[in-house]
Amino acid sequence: MSISSRQAGDDLDDLIQVDLQLPSVTPKQFNYLRPLRRYYSERPYRLQLPAGLLPIPVTNVFAKSYPVRIYDMSGHEDKFKLDAAGFQFMKCPVSVGEWSDEAITKTYLPALLDWVVELLDGESGLIYSFNFRHHLSDRFVPVQRAWSLRHDPISHTAIGFWDDTLDDGDDSYSMTRYLKSHRRDDPYNNIYAVRADPSGPCRWKKPLFRVHCDASENTHERRLPLLRPNDAQKLASGRVREISVWRKLSECPQDTPLALCDARTVEPGDLVPMDVVYPHFADEVYEVRYNKNHRWFYNKEMTTDDVAIFMLHDTQNKDLVCPHSAFLDPTVPGGTPPRLSIEVKIMIFGG
Repeated sequence: MSISSRQAGDDLDDLIQVDLQLPSVTPKQFNYLRPLRRYYSERPYRLQLPAGLLPIPVTNVFAKSYPVRIYDMSGHEDKFKLDAAGFQFMKCPVSVGEWSDEAITKTYLPALLDWVVELLDGESGLIYSFNFRHHLSDRFVPVQRAWSLRHDPISHTAIGFWDDTLDDGDDSYSMTRYLKSHRRDDPYNNIYAVRADPSGPCRWKKPLFRVHCDASENTHERRLPLLRPNDAQKLASGRVREISVWRKLSECPQDTPLALCDARTVEPGDLVPMDVVYPHFADEVYEVRYNKNHRWFYNKEMTTDDVAIFMLHDTQNKDLVCPHSAFLDPTVPGGTPPRLSIEVKIMIFGG
């Protein structure tokens, strides 16, 4: 990094507190990776395997909450740009009237991909994952014709049915059960998507209340042979950017906003590679260590026409990484409807 995270944090404090005078919230709980000595000799991991396949815990990841101030940058979106902060809020010209399977796969995703590739001056792009998130204590949400969980070629036939937020030992919700569920050809990469009983309620992923990043500096080399086996080597030889496009589907206020960390305040040592092990593939993402210099932001007035674009990895700028996390906003009134959102992960090639 050209300057330290401490200097970047000090510079941002001048912008936050003096120039913009941004309001802030401090959630009761904001989780990072717990600072255990074991992670210096043992890599964090999470197993996405059928229940009971291996005689080891599903994960060795433990979290610890820290007091963190999160600044509301509503009305000052132009002060935070993707190529500097690692994230950017903007109006999205792509929308659909109904968030159904057909509208998403035939209208929203293709148009979103075209828009993002043009926005970032890329040569081409690939959507490799999307998921819905809903903050409810119940496992199932009655939403007609929504994807039952998420689309994710990385997890292959086990798409989304393993939810690491469920730690109740209930074998009836194991992946094995869902691998026997109804299947249909997935419109992306000819990979199967597993669907629950279409006559019953659909299940959405819960927001993740722990700071993380869904890619590492190595993930494109791992993912491309799976996603684009015929030209993976060619694509990996050029510039590759992995980004997320996050959009809320519920109106303001939002009970669980998305917090984004300014990439300029992140040190390389804050990022801890974690293995995510599937039956056919070993992925790598980042867990994140607490750093008091991190500066966090959210957009309280974000509308359903807005999107947050944030960087997961850029082969030309490995420092441009945006850790993120959901959090419970302590300022929203009781009875606020639970958050609904859709997140799309994209690889951009060239540019």
